[in-house]
Amino acid sequence: MTEQGSIHLIFPTPFMTFKVKRHEEYKEKYIPFLLEEKRKNPNQKAKWSACDDTWTMFDVEKNITILDSQIRSKIDEYLAFITKSETKLDLYFDSWINIHTSNMYQDQHEHPGSIVSGIYYLQFDNEKDCAVKFINPTQYHIGCWSESMDDEHKIKNSFLDAATYPNKLNIKEGTFVLFPPYAAHSVPKSLIQHDEYRITYVFNAYLK
Repeated sequence: MTEQGSIHLIFPTPFMTFKVKRHEEYKEKYIPFLLEEKRKNPNQKAKWSACDDTWTMFDVEKNITILDSQIRSKIDEYLAFITKSETKLDLYFDSWINIHTSNMYQDQHEHPGSIVSGIYYLQFDNEKDCAVKFINPTQYHIGCWSESMDDEHKIKNSFLDAATYPNKLNIKEGTFVLFPPYAAHSVPKSLIQHDEYRITYVFNAYLK
């Protein structure tokens, strides 16, 4: 009898997704305000607009309160998993709003310097829009590995894909995603052209 070998998937990247309980309240309360701000300042671009096409509003905490007790508790839960400690970290947040038409996008980037980052899908049509796409940091090497094989034996395992596509995270409107700042990601244009907006609340959290 031959001993069966074991396959281990090591060096995983921790992500957390959850449904915001007060989503309908936040959507009704904040989307009209945000669309009015966009109407008044239609060309308000992000600081990094040279590498993307996004309407952005900073200093949102002056007008919008998203980080309620549920979301803060999930952030604590995520960090407890990362640090293996139940001690709550003293954090401050830098947050902003991104609004995209169906033709807008964001190139690949990271959020260096923060301890955790988050994206909340305030308005999003998962049948038309594209959510964040996280990039496998070893995609180049995986590609070279796959190319060394003939067509019959190409690397096809889903866990080796170059990107974690939105359906794998099951992102829908009302979803909050927490992720480490080193996780490279991008936002493609929408799947189809349409007249609605993709609206997200984004934050970086830092230790005080």
